[in-house]
Amino acid sequence: TLEKKCDWNIRTAQYYLAADSDFVSASTFIKRSQRHIKAVPLTKDTLPLHIRHKTAYARILDYERRFLDAAIRYMELSQMDVGDLISEADLLEALTHAVTCAVLGEAGPSRARVLAMLYRDERSPRITNFRILEKMYKEQIIRGPEVEKFERMLAPHQLAELAGGVTVLQKAVNQHNLLAASNIYDNIKFEELGNLLGMNAEEAERLAWTMIEEGRLPGTIDQVDQVIEFEDHTHQGVILEW
Repeated sequence: TLEKKCDWNIRTAQYYLAADSDFVSASTFIKRSQRHIKAVPLTKDTLPLHIRHKTAYARILDYERRFLDAAIRYMELSQMDVGDLISEADLLEALTHAVTCAVLGEAGPSRARVLAMLYRDERSPRITNFRILEKMYKEQIIRGPEVEKFERMLAPHQLAELAGGVTVLQKAVNQHNLLAASNIYDNIKFEELGNLLGMNAEEAERLAWTMIEEGRLPGTIDQVDQVIEFEDHTHQGVILEW
């Protein structure tokens, strides 16, 4: 039956996840279960199967650095009302993972929406990473000591170094702080922005250009005067209206 096929694939994926040794194989088996799980009716008897699938899938998305997708899956898990099947502690742990993945996601409107939903969860002040969630939601500059405190909470794959020598967290914080700067300044020199972000002027220009080009930062770049002009300072309003 479809239910048995799903169960076998999910169990196999969980085996690899438990060993923390072969996320590629775990991903293969959980993706096989994806083809069938939607056809398994959600009933009292099949609910544990759906929960196991959601948990394993969220972990794999997290490992694959599809952080916003993982944040949404973890958040869905944290909000499930399933009686004794998931303890309150486990629900809070899922919420904590959701916040961590949202923080590590690409800055922009999609992440802003996820951050808003997490911040509005009445349980969020109880989790260990609430402070960085609050600062990201309110688009406030995140300073070095706050980054270091959050970094100590991360798993090894979340500390991976990317092209250019920056970590996943450094990239996420740099993008966030650039968005936060756009709420403070109408325009800013490349060098001043670099000082604010802890990088040189060329790196600051490249980061701003990339985010503008991808539609994640409204603004223009004047390379002659070496100035970034921010076009829209209403990010927070967009979040609140969503």
